[in-house]
Amino acid sequence: MRIFTLKEREQVVIPLDVVIRDGRIDILEDVRSGRFFELRLKPDGLALRAKGFVGFVPINRNAALEVTPKAPLVNVVRMLKVAGNTVTSLEQFERLYSHADDELPGLLRILGGALVRSLQLVEIEGLSKQYEERRFESLVGGRLDIAGSFRHWAIGARHRASVDAHDQTSDTSLNRVLRAACNRVIQHIAFLEKQESKLLKSLVEYDEFLADRGVSLVQPSELRFPDRHDIGPPYAAALAVARTILTQRGVELPAEGTDVPLPSLLIDMDTLFEDYVRAVLARSFKVLNGNTNGMRPLFDDVAEPPAKPDVVLLGSNSNAVAVLDAKYKANVGRDDLNQLIAYAVTYRVENVLVVAPQMDGEATSVELIGRIGLLRLLLVRVNLASVDAEAQERRLVEIVGAELAELTPQTSTAATDTAA
Repeated sequence: MRIFTLKEREQVVIPLDVVIRDGRIDILEDVRSGRFFELRLKPDGLALRAKGFVGFVPINRNAALEVTPKAPLVNVVRMLKVAGNTVTSLEQFERLYSHADDELPGLLRILGGALVRSLQLVEIEGLSKQYEERRFESLVGGRLDIAGSFRHWAIGARHRASVDAHDQTSDTSLNRVLRAACNRVIQHIAFLEKQESKLLKSLVEYDEFLADRGVSLVQPSELRFPDRHDIGPPYAAALAVARTILTQRGVELPAEGTDVPLPSLLIDMDTLFEDYVRAVLARSFKVLNGNTNGMRPLFDDVAEPPAKPDVVLLGSNSNAVAVLDAKYKANVGRDDLNQLIAYAVTYRVENVLVVAPQMDGEATSVELIGRIGLLRLLLVRVNLASVDAEAQERRLVEIVGAELAELTPQTSTAATDTAA
C-alpha cells in the first residue's frame, strides 16, 4: 500500500494511476463524501486538501493518507486528556498500533468494538479447548489407575476400580481473558450510557456465550495471559485487544505499530480545540457550553435559530459577561466576526473573544480586533507548539481573567455547568 503523508489543512496530489481503475475514479466513500478532504480533479492527479481530521485514512485498497497534526503529537494527546475528548475511528479499515502507558479518552469503547469483531471470528472458528484430568470410580471408560485401584482391592473392594480420564473444557486461561475483557467494557459502557447501545448488547451476548460454555469470570489480577505467538488467528487478535483492555493501556498515535489491531483512529481537531479551550477556562471560571446549557434563541421574539457560542463566561449572579468562540484556523474571517457580533447582541455582553491556535513558537497572547460602540472584539492566540503546554494554558487563563475582571471564579459546585 502506498502511503501519502501531509499535515492537516495541507494539500497533496495523488497520481491518476493510483485513483483511476477501469476508467473510473476508485476512492472510498469516506473520502468521496468530503468529510475528511476537499477534492479537486487536476490534469496530473486528484488533489486532496485535509480538513480538520488527523490520522490514517485509506483512499482505496492500494493507497492511504497519513494526516499529521501541526502541533506536536504529545501536545495533541494532552489536549485530548484535558478536554476529555474522544478519538473516533474508521471501522472498515484496521491497522496495528503500539501500546502507550496512558489510556486515551474514548479508546475503551473502540477497543470494545474491536473485541466484538474478533470474537465473531473466534465463534466461527470455535472456542479453543484443553484437556482436563478427571479421576473417578468405574468399571468402564478411561485409563485404569493401578495405584488407586490397589487401595480398593487391598480392603476387599475388588468390584471397584479407580480410573483416570481426560475431558475437554472451554474454561481455559485464554477464554477467561476474553470474558474478563468483555466484562470490563460492559461495566464502563453501562455506567456511561442511559440506553443500551448496539455495542453493549453485542458485548453482553458474547459474555453470555462464554458463560454458557463454562468459561469462568475471574478478577484481572488472577488471570494468566498466554503468549500470543503460541496461538493463531483469530485468537491472537482477540487476545491482543483483550490484554490492552485489561491492562488499561493506550496506543501510540498515529504511527504504525505491532501490538494491537484496531480500526484506523482519527482525531477531529476542530472539535478537540473547542473542547480543550472550554475545559481549560472551566478550571478557573464559571462557564457554560453554548452548544448545550448555555444556548439560547438568537432573537428575542423567535425561537429559531439558536445562538450557540462555544463558551459563555459568567460573572456575578451568573450573568453572561462575554461570549467566546474557539476557531481552529490560522485566520479568523469576516463571517466568524459577524457571527460573534450577533452572539454579543443576543447575550447582551460587551466583550467577545476569539481563541485561535498558533504554531510559530510565540507565547500565548491577546490583541484587540476592534470596537463597535461599547463592544470589544479580542483575539487570543494559544501556542499549541510549546514544549510547556501547561504554561500556555495558565497564560490563557491569565489573559481572560485580566481582560474580564468581573468573571466568577470556578468552584466545585460550578463544575457541572461545563457539561457538554
